[in-house]
Parts: sequence; C-alpha cells; structure tokens
Amino acid sequence: MSSNPSAGQTYSNVINGDTITETVMGSEKITVAAGTFTCWKIKEVHSYNGSTAYAWIDKDAGVIKESATISSSYYTSSTIMELKSKNF
Repeated sequence: MSSNPSAGQTYSNVINGDTITETVMGSEKITVAAGTFTCWKIKEVHSYNGSTAYAWIDKDAGVIKESATISSSYYTSSTIMELKSKNF
C-alpha cells in the first residue's frame, strides 16, 4: 500500500497460491484502549476461502485494529484485535 492511499485503490498479492486483494475503503477516526487514531480502513479478501478482514491502519503507528471473519460449511469464526497500549 502506498504511503498516501486514496479511497477505492486496490492492491493484490499472491502468497502460497492465495490471492489477497486489499481495497482502501477510506479514512476513519477510531477509538481503542490505546487512544484515538485517524486511520485508513482497508478491506482484505482471500481468494482461497473467501474470508474477509478489515484493518484500520495509522500512518505512524501501524495496525490499530483488525476484524476478520472466516466461514465454511461447518463454522464461522470471527476475530477482533485492537491496540491496547502505546509507547511512542
């Protein structure tokens, strides 16, 4: 991803045969335990299983929050990770 992305930009990478497509959804202000950050919201889709993840990335601090959902015919699993503290 570029250092100055624009909403709608799409990037693709292939890792171990899985095409991962990332789309810049736009800029959002989010609040987590570590504070309030203005982030780029990124949507990530994996081709091998159709799983979708969202990441909120601050240009200085990196990944602030990530939310992922993986579904199959047997189960659905959701995970949310958030920055709890900062030392910068």
